[in-house]
Amino acid sequence: MGKGTPSARFSNYANPELQWESLGMFNAGLDFTLFNGRISGTVEYYRKNGKKLFGNALLDYSGGVGASILKNVAGMKGTGYEIQLQSKNIDRSFKWGTDLSVSLYHDQITAYFISNVQGSTLVGNPGSPPISGIIGSPVYSVFGYKWAGLDPATGDPQGILNNQVTKNYSALTGSSTQLSDLVYFGSALPTAFGLFRNTFSYRRFELNIQLSFKAGYYFRRNSITYNTMFAGLAAHSDFSKRWQNPGDENFTNVPSLVYPNAVARDNFYKGAEVLISKGDHVRFQYINLNYTFRVPKGLIRSGTVFCVASNLGLVWKANKEGIDPDYGNNLTTVAPAKTFSAGFRMGL
Repeated sequence: MGKGTPSARFSNYANPELQWESLGMFNAGLDFTLFNGRISGTVEYYRKNGKKLFGNALLDYSGGVGASILKNVAGMKGTGYEIQLQSKNIDRSFKWGTDLSVSLYHDQITAYFISNVQGSTLVGNPGSPPISGIIGSPVYSVFGYKWAGLDPATGDPQGILNNQVTKNYSALTGSSTQLSDLVYFGSALPTAFGLFRNTFSYRRFELNIQLSFKAGYYFRRNSITYNTMFAGLAAHSDFSKRWQNPGDENFTNVPSLVYPNAVARDNFYKGAEVLISKGDHVRFQYINLNYTFRVPKGLIRSGTVFCVASNLGLVWKANKEGIDPDYGNNLTTVAPAKTFSAGFRMGL
């Protein structure tokens, strides 16, 4: 086809078998108050069932109309609890109150009509886990290639396929690796998360401290990929931890530098179980100190002076690599900076 010759291509393909998605929901809640109002809160339970869910299904390339088409490909169900608790721990001239908000959620695939369970389609990339497609597992799950350490002689990463240690990276990351050859960790999304706030007050002073938490999930860490580094696009601090001499395999899992490097070698290491960590963490969201005063005369009846410190970082994290799962492992997302502010509000 010559330059400037008119051409056409398909952008959407008709699918007469496509049906509407269906979703069923059930909710129930309870409000309660105990001990003359010292403790109060709400508990809600919900359940949802989805059927005939949309998704892209692969097409035969020889058909000449593209690589995928929208179909009804899956079913899923999810259950969850929303819990809100308020307590008056001390209620005198000095007051101390606590607010706790907790969400618990679990989902799983109930039907999946795409039969491809090739290992590489389940492993995905850091920060973007694919739909697992495995009935009974969470919709977004974390799988990893089985890891057999570094080759003591060369520092090459080693995997396990058919119960045998191998460096055949094309087989490890290709069609030879199926679901049974992978290691399953759990949900890629938090299954528990919430807020915890304490409020202290004495006369006209008030102090608010809030923490947030996420738990019950896993994430895939970023590491060095030599092909990306050779292309001048990005490097990683794990480069300094790479295997360099025999014996290094006893304290590092970062493969040796080889050139030229095989893409499949990078892809196996990037998807291996050794780069998967728990994402559970507790975050210090903010601390706020207020002082309120009243003005006996004039247009202004009251005023509040306040100081706020926010985005204060992690209080605790489950992973041992010092990574912030929300920001520190994402190459495109920058964590919000710590902020400190002070101000004055007035009431008329």
